[in-house]
Amino acid sequence: MQRMIFFLSWRSALILSLLALNSQTTSAKVHYRFQSGTVPNVENRNITAKTNDDSFASSLHYDSRNGLLFITGGTYSRFWNQFGSESTDGDTTQLVKSDCFLTILKVPPLDVKKKNTGSVDKEMKIVYAKRFGTENTPEACSAVMYMPSIGNTARAVALGNTEEGGLLTSLRNPGSRKASMYGFMMDFNIELQKKKGTVVNASGKMKGGKLMYDFPVQYPIAMTSDPLAVPAKEMYTVLLASPFHSEDNQKQDVHPDLTLTDETIGNGQDLRVVIEMSRPISQATLDYEKEEGEDVVQETIVGGWKRSFSPDLSSISDVMPKLRVSDLVYVPRMSNDVRDDILVLTGTTNGHGPEFGGPETTGNSDYGFVTKFKSTDGDIDPITGGSVATTRVGVTDAEVSIHGICFQKGIVNVEFIYVVGFTRGLLDNTRMQDYQLSRTKANTISKHAFMTKLKVRTLEQVWSRQLGSQDGEHIIGHGCDVSLDGSTVYLAGTIKDGGSIRHINDDGDSKSSGGDDLFVASYSSGGNENFIKQFGTAEDDTFARGKGIVCDEDGNAIVLGNTRGSMMRLREDDEGKFSDANPSDIFVMSIGKEKGKIPSIAEKFPEMYSGIVSINSVPTSDKPSGTSVNLFVIEIVAITTSCSIMLFAIGYTTYNYMKNRKGVSAGSTNDEDIPDIL
Repeated sequence: MQRMIFFLSWRSALILSLLALNSQTTSAKVHYRFQSGTVPNVENRNITAKTNDDSFASSLHYDSRNGLLFITGGTYSRFWNQFGSESTDGDTTQLVKSDCFLTILKVPPLDVKKKNTGSVDKEMKIVYAKRFGTENTPEACSAVMYMPSIGNTARAVALGNTEEGGLLTSLRNPGSRKASMYGFMMDFNIELQKKKGTVVNASGKMKGGKLMYDFPVQYPIAMTSDPLAVPAKEMYTVLLASPFHSEDNQKQDVHPDLTLTDETIGNGQDLRVVIEMSRPISQATLDYEKEEGEDVVQETIVGGWKRSFSPDLSSISDVMPKLRVSDLVYVPRMSNDVRDDILVLTGTTNGHGPEFGGPETTGNSDYGFVTKFKSTDGDIDPITGGSVATTRVGVTDAEVSIHGICFQKGIVNVEFIYVVGFTRGLLDNTRMQDYQLSRTKANTISKHAFMTKLKVRTLEQVWSRQLGSQDGEHIIGHGCDVSLDGSTVYLAGTIKDGGSIRHINDDGDSKSSGGDDLFVASYSSGGNENFIKQFGTAEDDTFARGKGIVCDEDGNAIVLGNTRGSMMRLREDDEGKFSDANPSDIFVMSIGKEKGKIPSIAEKFPEMYSGIVSINSVPTSDKPSGTSVNLFVIEIVAITTSCSIMLFAIGYTTYNYMKNRKGVSAGSTNDEDIPDIL
């Protein structure tokens, strides 16, 4: 009997130990984050002058094969000089004109070695960063595209704009007309350094690119390529261009983050859309054309077909139509079992035409348009077999603006697309009534973020969802993306001026963090709400106005934005000392697919960031930090100690029990005789 009891004790202890170990070896859910910083100790600073150390994110591109996030935008900061193989010599003088930047962040993998059943926040590592531009000419980048290859060498292209004397303007043909605003495609060679198949670092070199100067003014908006091609052979860009110089040489109005204003008329002149197909020049041709020993900027991308068009004037007004272009995407499609891919253009106008929603209609309100073009030559998609080439997304006499488009990736025949933006009317008439629309203090309907699902072939609207605020503040949808399995679609954007999202028929209204906040809403492909998340800091936090949200392989969202607060890092006390506000940082964070779990916000949980040295303060290896190793050791010691104490308690209790039970036969022992500790 004594042996049996001890056997049971050891078995119980073993089971408890295994349960404890099993609970500790479950893979931790990783929530990843990043926030850029500032350059300290700026030289020759005039303490009475205001300074500008702002960085603004415009667009991202996710390489799921390597877990890399490519980000571009505009900056006045030398923060981006600190990383990569092309770092500068440590100059910290203040930038006067804006530059472009390109950075590559490593997305942390699922941590199967982390002994934790909960979730863990991890900082994303910068594996490459480069600021590029000219000191006396402003540059800003609006889009980035990564073109993977089979090996470790690939191409990244940044789309941006500059003025005479700026980036790549040396490629303008001698004697050709100068432009007030140029567009450019900056071409980078990216070398990935891998260890056991995982990227640990990267280096990049600017190869050259392409200068766009067909018009006096051009603003590149978006760039796309075949998402199924490796490597992609063609690139497609969309620009907003004007054939006129303004009399006072006034440039197009821009936001503080260097993006175009939402409502664009363009110097009071005609604005038009330009779509162009381009191809990279082969390396053999570049080597042949380059003179020996010559080290100059080369044209590495050459133009192909080009299409230009503008909305028609209203029959009742001679005022130039408004025109805003939001995005251009390459959508794989099948027709009669043959690839029949298209380009889909989205934007906003109050004009009309075959590329802008069709013939003129009554009313003069702004509406969103969705138009399909053939990828082979840029012609409007033929209207055959029930196919529709263009459509409007709008409400009679109510402003509607489209800001983004998305679709399911990785399939050869896309059936649905989603568009997002804002509306001042009722698009979702199945779950909302007119009286439930949010209104401003002036009793006008405020801007509501919306998402609309459309069929690719017929452009028929399947469903719409929209979000308003509690007190009439504007909410604008800027981006969206679809999970790889097509089951989940995200809508993301900005809530203005301290507003909070109002949930219709739900008491769980969100709360503002102060200033502008961000939001992410998750829906099923059928339009059912999964969750709606509002977050931010006490300062202004805004969603990137270009492509600012993507899905990872597991269906989680990755969000890109700008912040003047302590979002994903704790700011220093004196960061806003020499300006009216804290410098604008870019930030990245993951959003969990199930409940919208986000990394801890530094302003709200400073204890999670106190004493932490950022892995991006200087380039580091992928070795785990000392904090992680120490925590792992502590966990192992805790497990061993707990098991030892448990075994001692069981043994001691059993010993006393057996001593007090002498003379009792084994056959007379029942379950009630066994002590409770077993």
